[in-house]
Amino acid sequence: MTQFPHLELSYKGDASKKRPRFSRDVNPRTKRNLQDRKQHAEQLSQDIQDLQATSEGTQSLTLFLQIDPDTVPVETLRRFDIEVVAEFEDGFILGASADVDLLTLRSKIERFLGGKQTSVGGLWSIGDGKPWKMDHILSPFLQEKWPEIMGMPRVIVDLGIACVGTLELPPMPRQEPNEDEKHYQRHVAMWEVRRQKVFYQWDELHIQREAALMNPMEVRSSNSGTRLMSYRTAFSLG
Repeated sequence: MTQFPHLELSYKGDASKKRPRFSRDVNPRTKRNLQDRKQHAEQLSQDIQDLQATSEGTQSLTLFLQIDPDTVPVETLRRFDIEVVAEFEDGFILGASADVDLLTLRSKIERFLGGKQTSVGGLWSIGDGKPWKMDHILSPFLQEKWPEIMGMPRVIVDLGIACVGTLELPPMPRQEPNEDEKHYQRHVAMWEVRRQKVFYQWDELHIQREAALMNPMEVRSSNSGTRLMSYRTAFSLG
């Protein structure tokens, strides 16, 4: 059982991908975005600008996004170089990106504006989620104890490392009706090589993130005097 039952943490294994719940009718909000691409592109660009203004000097970004849950697969976000950390109801996503300039996402928005891309229409909003974090990231127990914690002179925190990144396991090939067993097994062998490569890259990412966590910096809260062992990331509860 997960140690964080209040968070729908993203897990990537060999299971089949979750598919979007396609509806016959396009969501009205997505439809408006597709009809007025200029306004939607400008709004997303402003969202990115606001997010970066509050995250200056960091080595990664934490993003709070809302997507169209009926038409946009969560996996689409990885194509924007956004790592999915947790999924919530109504299309709300907690994500992270090492691309602090969000160049890939900006490129997708430009393509959307030029009529060469459609999935951005289902990316409804981007933000830092500050008002949201306290309610969703802290467990009910921590929410209750938070006023006491902020008054403590020293806080010891256990940190976990997410290592999926934006990498994606390739789906196992299916044997075609007229495909002989020998030919199919060659496809499976090539798939196994690609699959192991992804696992290796996950291990490398784990090592990199673990090394980053070994270089903490101590900061002092200006409000309460609380000393926190923090790290140079964009993620904060305040």
